[in-house]
Amino acid sequence: MIAPPLPLDEHSRLERLRVLGLLDREPIDQLDRLTRLITRHFSLPIAMVSLTDVNRQWFLARTGIGLCEISREQSFCGHAILQPDIMQVPDARLDPRFADNPLVTGAPQVVFYAGRPLRALDGVVLGTLCLVDHGARSLDEEACRDLDDFGRLVENTLHDLERRHQVRSLNQVLEDKEHLFTLTFNQASVGMALSSLEGQWLRTNPGLERLLGYSEEEMLSRTWHAMTHPEDLPREQTLFNALLAGECQDYRLEKRMIRADGSLCWVQLSVTLCQSHTRAPHMIAVFADLTERKQAEAELLRLQLGLEQQVRERTRELSNTVEQLHVEMQERGAVQQRLWQEQRRLQHMLEHTSNAFLELDESLVITGWNPASTTLLGWHPEEILGQPLFRLLEAGHPLFSLLEAPQTPPHRLECDLGTRSGQRIPVEVVAERYQFDDKVRLALFLHDITPRRRVLAEIERGRARLRAITDGLPVTISMISPEGRYLFANQAYCHYFGLDANAMREMSIREVIGEEAHDMAMAQVARALAGEQVSYEHRLNLPIGTRDLRITMIPSRGDEPGVYILGDDITEYRALQSQLEHEAAHDPLTALPNRRAFTLRLSRELERVHRNGEPLGLLFLDLDGFKGINDRLGHHVGDALLQRFASVLSAEVRPGDMVARLAGDEFTIILPALHQPEQELPALCERLLAAMAISTDVAGHSLPLAGSIGGAICPSGQFCHIDDLLHRADTAMYRAKQAGKGRFSLDFGPP
Repeated sequence: MIAPPLPLDEHSRLERLRVLGLLDREPIDQLDRLTRLITRHFSLPIAMVSLTDVNRQWFLARTGIGLCEISREQSFCGHAILQPDIMQVPDARLDPRFADNPLVTGAPQVVFYAGRPLRALDGVVLGTLCLVDHGARSLDEEACRDLDDFGRLVENTLHDLERRHQVRSLNQVLEDKEHLFTLTFNQASVGMALSSLEGQWLRTNPGLERLLGYSEEEMLSRTWHAMTHPEDLPREQTLFNALLAGECQDYRLEKRMIRADGSLCWVQLSVTLCQSHTRAPHMIAVFADLTERKQAEAELLRLQLGLEQQVRERTRELSNTVEQLHVEMQERGAVQQRLWQEQRRLQHMLEHTSNAFLELDESLVITGWNPASTTLLGWHPEEILGQPLFRLLEAGHPLFSLLEAPQTPPHRLECDLGTRSGQRIPVEVVAERYQFDDKVRLALFLHDITPRRRVLAEIERGRARLRAITDGLPVTISMISPEGRYLFANQAYCHYFGLDANAMREMSIREVIGEEAHDMAMAQVARALAGEQVSYEHRLNLPIGTRDLRITMIPSRGDEPGVYILGDDITEYRALQSQLEHEAAHDPLTALPNRRAFTLRLSRELERVHRNGEPLGLLFLDLDGFKGINDRLGHHVGDALLQRFASVLSAEVRPGDMVARLAGDEFTIILPALHQPEQELPALCERLLAAMAISTDVAGHSLPLAGSIGGAICPSGQFCHIDDLLHRADTAMYRAKQAGKGRFSLDFGPP
């Protein structure tokens, strides 16, 4: 006995039998009458309508045999369904396929067999109409035509059953879709409405009524034109006309609408034109409330403008301070210039004996005196020559120590001298030992340094004033040389970097701010030394903590080359900016990215895939029975359940994946850079369903998570529109729900 092989379409053939419900059902009278007619027509004892199952041959109708099924391995029909036309076995006892078959050697003593394949509407073979006789025989051409005609009658009956099943399935799908639309329309958190082509409201959902503050009766008595802000109406009218003209399938825009109380609200509107054979053309409009987002954007803009104004004011203050520093430095340079000129003048006076000059012998007796000495000290030459120096100096005067030094090079000393009138004047003394006429002489040059003392005192006062100004500013101020060494640093700079002001004068900028910051800073210093004022922002790890600084470098315009560096602490500004950006892109309940962040990330990932990036997967999930839990146990339990659902999803995905909450109990997962999506997506869905099935305490209630998952793939190198991909994932999720919930369904696209 040779067992029949399996057909190539075995899987689809068995699935069709299951769907049609032809196996193990009550006998069909029409087919039983037909088999009786066939036995009489062909004068045969046995006729059957046989359906080939996985491992059995089941008789849908039969005449002349008591069995309702036999093993498929022993069946003749298992061979017949592989033939394109009628299969005849004139004498099974002589056929090697069936000679030792128990159906031949034993009851029902099959010798002759003829089987005509029975096909479904799409051509799939379901079974056979078969004839059996206990003796050898063969069907001629006319008998074969009769058997084919009878087979067509059987197929017509099976086709009627198949069409009835298709009609029932289609009706069920239509009822489910109508129920789903009604449920979605009435319970959607966003506003939804139907409108005529003239703009008259035809139907509105509770979400839109809550958004605008009108009852359904009030809404139906108005048009959307009258409820749109006049400034936004021309823009929407243009899009509306283009939609009616067939230039586009739908349109979207953000606009302002007038509530019942006269206030305005921002909405994101999506409008689609619907045309059908059963009702007049109409519009479907979906309204998403953008009021909070617009308020957040306005507040963010206000804060940004305020911060920018503060930065401009702070920059203006810093510029004024720098200008003041320049003025002080210029004044300092002018004073230094005057001192240099004074030194040159004094040198000139010294060369022309305009300074006081005293000559002493080895015993410190005054032997020389010029007129400038008289002018300076008040004594005339005749009064002082030949007198010991003690006449002019009191005991212990520091000039004596200078004169006792044996060194030949000149020595200088500043000291106070008493004049003839008793006045004390500060002088600079230059003492030089030399020989004249073989005698040791001492030459003293005395210079009145009273003006210098006044200038130095003024310089010190200027420095103290400059230090007080810079130390009082809430910015770091420093000055470095072209080589990168510190020339100046205010108190704020020392505080930020944790250093002593005196110690910093011996340090370089590399030692203070570190290698990385030094490389960036010196590139800007080079531009500043070339005469350009530059600004940039940088984050530094300082002893007082991590700080964001806006650094401005201003080239020195004084005599001393270098660069002024001003640092404004913008850490709080950056933190506030980051906080506002995070709040604008994340869901406040679950802390997951919101629809806006999800849309931006998915758009970028789809562009990457289009540029031959690795495939991308998208999962669409929602909680089964969430509304019932929310209504029965309260919103706090519902919120806790959503938070638990978000944590379960986040724990199961890869580090680079993105879990986002779109709205309500709708969540999505973006899965970029998949290597084997056909294996990775089902594995992830299994893990998610397993994790959700674990009961856990949710706000004092032991609740398992039950969710449905739909998924879609965007293959590498293909362009996938974001709305199309979302629709595919959403459709797959509803297939999972229809299959019994707590399941997943994946759309891998066309093969």
